[in-house]
Amino acid sequence: MNILILTQSKLLMKIFQDYLNDSHYTLYFTSKFSLFKKIFTENNIDIIFTDNNIDENFSHQDIANYLYNNNLYSRIPIILMTSSNTLDIDNLNFDFILPKPFQKVTLISILKKFVQQNFLNKKKYILIIEDSKLFREKIKRCLSNLKKFEFLEASNSSEARNLIETYSSEIMFITLDMFMPGMNGIEFASSLRQNGIFHPIIMITGKSTPEFRKKAFDAGITMYLSKPFKDEELIMYANFIINSKKRYSSDTILIIDDNPVVLNMIYNYLQFIGIYTIATSDSEEAIKLINLNQFSAIILDVNLPKINGLQLLKKIDIKNKKELMALVYTSDNDPFIVYKAFIVGATDFLKIPFNFHEFYIRVVNILKLHHYIQELSKQNKQLTQLSIQDPLTRLYNKRFFNVK
Repeated sequence: MNILILTQSKLLMKIFQDYLNDSHYTLYFTSKFSLFKKIFTENNIDIIFTDNNIDENFSHQDIANYLYNNNLYSRIPIILMTSSNTLDIDNLNFDFILPKPFQKVTLISILKKFVQQNFLNKKKYILIIEDSKLFREKIKRCLSNLKKFEFLEASNSSEARNLIETYSSEIMFITLDMFMPGMNGIEFASSLRQNGIFHPIIMITGKSTPEFRKKAFDAGITMYLSKPFKDEELIMYANFIINSKKRYSSDTILIIDDNPVVLNMIYNYLQFIGIYTIATSDSEEAIKLINLNQFSAIILDVNLPKINGLQLLKKIDIKNKKELMALVYTSDNDPFIVYKAFIVGATDFLKIPFNFHEFYIRVVNILKLHHYIQELSKQNKQLTQLSIQDPLTRLYNKRFFNVK
């Protein structure tokens, strides 16, 4: 990934070099417009980070104009870095605003968000894990009508693991047999989930007792299909997974948790079900991120250092942010904790440890609620406009002056 950072600050340059010190990232630094154009022309830049104060002769508008004139404005994300808490975000044309100072986990999650947004335009794979070559061919034939997909094949858990490590970000979903050499399907699915790998999995097997299905879902299976299956059943499941990754393309969720294991687990899970996600372990940074950006929902632990989850909801005045949903979770045994969370404005609540199928449903529900409220707000604005302006002549009526 080629990253262009526009700043004069040597400290900020060092932070980027320290945080992004592996081979996945190539960094370019400048604070001069002429060098910006040269670097941009000679390299395939994927994302731009710009400091709020670059140079007196080089403004953010220069960047926007250059990209617009070269038909790149909608393709290259621009991230503004600022220490100001008083920006008028409605009048700023940036893809994201990153408050300074920022954490490594926050920076990495922002980069992954914009990589993920380009995912649907890249080559995508369906991984078929099945020891029978004949049955692999049957699945491929069944799914061959799905456009823009290629197939990866594995006959055992070891081959499958190698393919997932190589093609992880390009795999759309996995079909998994129960009985195969090495690990069986349930053991393999469980090992993926334990290692923070949350690709959707369709298990296809001849074993279909209620007890076995429960065991499969507890291991992290997304969907279950009994052999022999009808082609339209598998196609329906596949389309559901593909469409769900597109369904939330306009949403971004902020996760706040100081436990890196839980943070990474939730972050990876949301990424693989197609939801753009920003992560932070610092409650104070979270408040700045919420004030500077538009999120569909926040997911947070109650027990955070500095400012706990319930105090955070109060500080951001979530009760008056009608379109921002909040899913709160905790391992706390306080019998009144659920009551306290809803009183301060939580939309939903989960107790740790939680089942990821339940987590998925609750996340989907709060995003649906977010969209319903957005649509209702939009319709209310339209109705208000109709009440004060004649739709034919476009002239304002008496109500307009009364409102004013």
